[in-house]
Amino acid sequence: MDLSRVAQCLGVARRGIHSSRLLRLVVYRLHPLVRLYFRLVTEFRYRTQLQTKGIHPRRTYTADPKAIQQLLAPNTPFSVANSGEIHGGDWDRRARSFDDYLIYNSLKNRFVHGYEWDETEQFERARETIDAGGSCWHGCRSLSDLRDRCAYLDALYTDIKDHGYTPQSELEVRRHENASIYPPSLREISVAIGRNGELILLDGRHRVSIVKIVGVDRIPIQIAIVHAEWDGGLPAGVTDRTPDPI
Repeated sequence: MDLSRVAQCLGVARRGIHSSRLLRLVVYRLHPLVRLYFRLVTEFRYRTQLQTKGIHPRRTYTADPKAIQQLLAPNTPFSVANSGEIHGGDWDRRARSFDDYLIYNSLKNRFVHGYEWDETEQFERARETIDAGGSCWHGCRSLSDLRDRCAYLDALYTDIKDHGYTPQSELEVRRHENASIYPPSLREISVAIGRNGELILLDGRHRVSIVKIVGVDRIPIQIAIVHAEWDGGLPAGVTDRTPDPI
């Protein structure tokens, strides 16, 4: 069995989960098997690859959100489904600055500067995509979907601001937002480690944006991918949170 190919197919299924009721039903019915698959494949990758770097892909670590200053460039062929892999190449050098990220700046305008959602650039671009018949921003296909998405982010911001950040594994799973095909530890904010130990965001962009805005000082993270030239071990400021991966 080509495990990498299976992982890619599962990633496609994950991205399409909001757009197909039948696919959604199939994926949710298969959740236990899919999660078992990811536990097995990440354990295999750990033993054959990532163990040499001293990092487990299903162990939960913690980091200061300020240390996450970059995110993967568009079309970089990695996702959470690649957890446990080591990759060479220049993907880490092509990472984008988080400060220039459209969603981060739109959320900052919303929550810091008091913009209405339809005054933000992210909302305007999403509306243009919907008007052209496309789907965007977690599967929004209508203006109603878009406003529901914004209402969810308003509620998420308020919850984090008032109660602090709750790890994904401790949240009640909701079908349209934080539901996931992945086991609990792979649902946390996911990062890659570049060749010089820099943390590059892989998944969890809205959550990282909000905790940066609110000023949360530590968040749980999952280290999915490590650059082949990284010497190994945890980068400065990253600490171990759980003794046993789940």
